[in-house]
Amino acid sequence: MTVEYFRFNEQSEKNQLIISKILYKSFELKFKPILKKVGYDEGLQIIKNTLIPTGGLLAREATSIIGVAILSTKSSPALFIDKSLKKRLGLISYQYFKFIFHSDKILTDDTIKIELLAIKKGTRGRGYGSSLLKEIIRYSRTEKYKKILLDVVDTNPRAKALYKRVGFKTIKRHYSGVLTKSFGYNSHDSMSLNINKKYKSY
Repeated sequence: MTVEYFRFNEQSEKNQLIISKILYKSFELKFKPILKKVGYDEGLQIIKNTLIPTGGLLAREATSIIGVAILSTKSSPALFIDKSLKKRLGLISYQYFKFIFHSDKILTDDTIKIELLAIKKGTRGRGYGSSLLKEIIRYSRTEKYKKILLDVVDTNPRAKALYKRVGFKTIKRHYSGVLTKSFGYNSHDSMSLNINKKYKSY
């Protein structure tokens, strides 16, 4: 597996759609009910447009894109929510879409946040997620960041266990009532890793 930094808006149309599909399939239980009014193809276009300002890391096996990490910083927010989606999706679905793609404003220059991390369906269970996380930490150190943030839902214990093994600590647990229950989970944890310290091995 090779990993490279990328800007979404600099990728070819083909690669933009591949990245959008990987994210859609990874978060399908959340996206499907929200985008049902517009259908799959238009839903992919909506996700693609939301990712236009995105930067992050792209994982490849040979020439195939197999994973993506969407990252945000104080100077480079990750996502764009088009207000015109309110009409296209309907008010409730629009609010849910904003909830999924909610991006907290990064307040300090030394912090980077993993907004989304996804591995292509069909290639999971081979260690690609762990390897991509390792590369995120390496990249963050190289760029002189001191802290990495992320959110993880309570129905994803494997991911949470991985983050804990690496050294992430839960700093806050969030309960959002009807919004989270609509997506099949009860809470999500905000986690933080101090990368001044040596992270644990896998």
